[in-house]
Amino acid sequence: MIAFGETAILRPYWLAAAVLAAALIFLWRDRGGIGDWAKAIDPHLLAWLQRHGYFREPASKGVALLSPWLLAACIVCAALSGPAVRKPAADSFRNLEGVIFALDVSRSMTQGRAIGQAAAAALQVAEEIDPSRQISIVLYAGDAYAATVLSSDRSFLQPVLTGNLAGIVVEGGSRPARAFDEIGKIFADSAMIAGDVVFFTDGGGVDDDTLAAATALQAAGHRVHAVLVDAPADGAPGADGDVTRRLAFAGGGVFAENSELEGLIRTLNSALPLRLERAGYGALIWEDLGRYMLLLAALPMLRLFGRRA
Repeated sequence: MIAFGETAILRPYWLAAAVLAAALIFLWRDRGGIGDWAKAIDPHLLAWLQRHGYFREPASKGVALLSPWLLAACIVCAALSGPAVRKPAADSFRNLEGVIFALDVSRSMTQGRAIGQAAAAALQVAEEIDPSRQISIVLYAGDAYAATVLSSDRSFLQPVLTGNLAGIVVEGGSRPARAFDEIGKIFADSAMIAGDVVFFTDGGGVDDDTLAAATALQAAGHRVHAVLVDAPADGAPGADGDVTRRLAFAGGGVFAENSELEGLIRTLNSALPLRLERAGYGALIWEDLGRYMLLLAALPMLRLFGRRA
């Protein structure tokens, strides 16, 4: 599918057939005249054949008449390509693609400035993405818990992201794989078909199980993004950017740093119709006008009912 704002071509591969049919119109045309007979036959004999109806003069000399079959085929191919317009009720389906923020609140994040930068980045993303998209927050350390329900009301996020997140998850360590368990439950309970997950992390605890969970979530139609927060506490090791990139790659999402979120925000605002089309829900968004174009194909066929000499 190719989208152009409020319009789209649902099956663009049919355009190749339409172009081929259009080319054939000019390569093979029903000239409707005497062709090269004027050069190959004596003039008096040609005049006799024309007078007795064996040849007919073209409607306009030098102007070829289009074959009705090829012209109809060109219109049919264009119709099958699926020209479509966005349905007025398309926005009502935005609740099918929520966003879940997964914040690492382990000690490596909360002992320094990292958790504050992560919360500020999450607030920025929440304010700059489509306001109709629902957002939920999952906090994780050694375990994971949903801190808010899915909601498009941004005021639900403020108390969590502006509060003290140190020690809010009592289980020590950093196990993002447990966050994926909680995220999977949220998507399943809400019947979400095209969700986004954004991890705000220093890369701690990302292991093979975490990467496998990200890959599985991508296979289910969702995307996993990763925001690297690199502000370690004094004496603590720095953030692991390589493993954070691997997390985003495994989940089919984008990698960003907490100070450069523009690319992530653009991705989160990517057209919902395109994602629903890939998930098999394109009929919820687009009104296919191809069926109406098929009526136009009948017009050139009317020539076939004309009386021939």
